[in-house]
Amino acid sequence: MTRGAAAESERMRAFRAVMEEGHRAWNEGDFERAYGALPEDFEYQLGSIWPQARALRGPDEIVAFFHEAREMFPDLRSTPPRSFRWASRRSSSGST
Repeated sequence: MTRGAAAESERMRAFRAVMEEGHRAWNEGDFERAYGALPEDFEYQLGSIWPQARALRGPDEIVAFFHEAREMFPDLRSTPPRSFRWASRRSSSGST
């Protein structure tokens, strides 16, 4: 395995661990733990299946939304995806 592949693998393992912990917190109803570390300028786009589909801004709005959703749908649960794939974004200058 090349050094780059090893680093990517380590990054992926770390990402997966964070995602799994977030899903555990979410399923326990601890939305503060699941979303509290997000930056204030973070946007969470609700899927079109939600009646109030829109962008939620910042951890406070995201946490409040999911507390309300859990009240309406107490059996709602979250599961992590089975696989992840890194996508890189490049600017016109070619930097990541």
